[in-house]
Amino acid sequence: MIAPGTIVDGTFKLSCNLHIDGEVAGTVDCQSTVTIGRKGMLKGQLMANKLVVSGVFDGRCNVDSLEITKTGKVMGEIRATELIIAKGGRFTGHCREKDAAEQVVTQAQQEPVKRVEGGAKSTIERCLDGKLPASNQAVSTAEKERLKTG
Repeated sequence: MIAPGTIVDGTFKLSCNLHIDGEVAGTVDCQSTVTIGRKGMLKGQLMANKLVVSGVFDGRCNVDSLEITKTGKVMGEIRATELIIAKGGRFTGHCREKDAAEQVVTQAQQEPVKRVEGGAKSTIERCLDGKLPASNQAVSTAEKERLKTG
């Protein structure tokens, strides 16, 4: 617990719940629930299982569940699977849904493309081999050489 009147700045990595009634600036990585009380404030970056805001959150967060109570105010960029805003709660910023399909696409984009031996040739490879009709061979000779050398 960060008590009222306490001001802390830094990086926090926790496996237990965190309750903030004071002021926190920095990065919080919590494997459980972070609760910001009515007088609490968190400014920075947060990764957690769940965030409950009754005070103020200003920054970026990546959570499974975000709950903004009737006294809560959230500003910034949010990625969450579940978003709950009570009547009176305020949210200003951008929110994206966090889902498994999006995470798979992100991983796929980071992995290099691998050619399967003995598999079908790609359109570019067929073009390089001259096996496509002339209308599909829009790749210039210089571009073919660049693709061959790779």
